[in-house]
Amino acid sequence: MIPLNVPYSALKGRALFSLIFFTSPGLLAAVNSADKTNKTADETITVVADGTRQRATQGYQPVNTSTATLTTMPMLDIPQVVNTVSEQVLEDQHATNLDEALYNVANVVQTNTLGGTQDAFTRRGFGANRDGSIMTNGLRTVLPRSFTAATERVEVLKGPASTLYGILDPGGLINVVTKTSGSAASAAPSPPPPPALAAVPASLTSPAPIDGTQLAYRVIGE
Repeated sequence: MIPLNVPYSALKGRALFSLIFFTSPGLLAAVNSADKTNKTADETITVVADGTRQRATQGYQPVNTSTATLTTMPMLDIPQVVNTVSEQVLEDQHATNLDEALYNVANVVQTNTLGGTQDAFTRRGFGANRDGSIMTNGLRTVLPRSFTAATERVEVLKGPASTLYGILDPGGLINVVTKTSGSAASAAPSPPPPPALAAVPASLTSPAPIDGTQLAYRVIGE
């Protein structure tokens, strides 16, 4: 309560002080907001393209797959479960057969290979040898071994989505994707195997275009 004998000038000063005191936080908030807006407008974001990541099927974790829908699509846009063993992983693991290539893929276990004469895997508990679940570029093959020097990556489609390829077990399928011809001539030898695998031969792949045409070829030696 304000006494009645207080001068008018003192009351006016107190009212002015109270007004400034109560409005100061709002003024500070407005100033801070303006500073943040100016700072955000002045910031420049620079995006640098990495040439080694231009192809979405390369690297340790590729982002595209062609097995789930028979068309190349980002993995985040499909509801199926697809595990991809990329070319980089195959090189670093020095994989020489499909069993070594799928060693780190969950729920995929080697089964009876008939004395090591053919590929055979169970996927989520389903599968046997000669069940037609191992394909090359989305097509069934009669070859007993699907993994060769021409293999670029291995994609594993899990679950009943494998019925997209016909009558198959609901555990999934394995699709071996081979290398394609390149648009520029190059030679890329595979890294030498570790000492424990010294008997394994190295491979050499060389894609190149045919001058004057829209054709290209790739030579793969092992």
